[in-house]
Amino acid sequence: MAEKRKKSWSSLTPPYRSKVLSESVASFVPHCHHESDFDQFLKQLLQKNCRDHSALAASSSILLNALDTKAVIGGLAALRAQHAERTLHHPSITVNELDDVLVHNTPTRSTLENLGYPISRNHYGKILRKEVSLQKVPSASLGGRPSLVNSDDAIAAVGKVVEEHTFESERVVVVGHGSKKRMVVANHLTKTKHRLWCEIEALHAAMSWESFRIRKVLQIHFPHMRNSRRNTDVCSHCKTFEKDLLPAAFRSMERAQALLSQLCPNYFQELDTSQPDKVRILEQFYSFVARREATASQDPLRQGFTRADRLALHSAEAQALHRLKPHVEIVQAYEWHQVSARRQGNFVASMCSKLPSGTALLHVDFKENIKYPMGPDETSEEWHAQNKLSLTVFGANASVPTCLTTCVFVVAILFS
Repeated sequence: MAEKRKKSWSSLTPPYRSKVLSESVASFVPHCHHESDFDQFLKQLLQKNCRDHSALAASSSILLNALDTKAVIGGLAALRAQHAERTLHHPSITVNELDDVLVHNTPTRSTLENLGYPISRNHYGKILRKEVSLQKVPSASLGGRPSLVNSDDAIAAVGKVVEEHTFESERVVVVGHGSKKRMVVANHLTKTKHRLWCEIEALHAAMSWESFRIRKVLQIHFPHMRNSRRNTDVCSHCKTFEKDLLPAAFRSMERAQALLSQLCPNYFQELDTSQPDKVRILEQFYSFVARREATASQDPLRQGFTRADRLALHSAEAQALHRLKPHVEIVQAYEWHQVSARRQGNFVASMCSKLPSGTALLHVDFKENIKYPMGPDETSEEWHAQNKLSLTVFGANASVPTCLTTCVFVVAILFS
């Protein structure tokens, strides 16, 4: 008697389909403890269909390739995550590393060929036997000149420039990429990049401007740096203090130090110049010379001097004190202006932090005689015109303790 032919899947009723699926799932799910076990079961099932059932071979091959592609993509993603932190100036992933991921995530070499990734039998076997080195080629063996972007000497040279020729900005910028983004306080260069490179001799030995190395080093290792900018509404007292008085005082101090060191090489051996404040350094230098000049008879360094040498050193000390005294006095007088300004700023900040509920602090000021039109896009007619409109700008800064936004800027333009 002929065996009864079973119905096709499409002709089965939904309840019976559900019953067959439940029985099938119950037979293999207890053996699949992990996702990899389930993938392996499906691969073997599809491979058996390809061998034993020719009618299902085409569909089984397509599904089998899909599973292989999933494993390959997962392996490539893991490899990329492993090497994501490497720089982009040299190859990050070697060919052997790529071959190793693909070979260990596909069942056979023919599967790789079907996926469009041909590989020789010899190389395939070496990878399976772990006879291929996966070490990254050192940068010294690569062709071409070594990159200066990650050179310690270049980074140190640019870092010294950044430390000596920057000032802190009020801006907050975002640096980094992806999940490593962070907010930092920006710093501005005191001069343009090209001028810094031309004026600082140490940068010439570390890098060349033609290859724009300083821009790359700044962009990669000092992303918080920004270009120099023009300061506006600068206090005339502070500008005179920083640009004229303090540099002139230090030039006079350096000349006196060179002359005294020439007459007595160990003269400044006990002088402490570790103070970060330039005014304190100037005051300390003046006090040190005055003290040594007043106690010259007890100075052990002068015991071996001839009378002529003692007289020359005494004359140099008197000359240094005579020339430094007006510099110290005028610097101290101008510094009082900055001390007063800081004290006022601290007082206002203290008031803002201690405002009681229901109280607002309003700080107002005028900016008078602003000429209009005036801006970055002026025409020659606007620049040479003598009948510019004079404006008076009124600004107000309001601080309210109960508001989320504590700083409000209000501007009113008054025509004069």
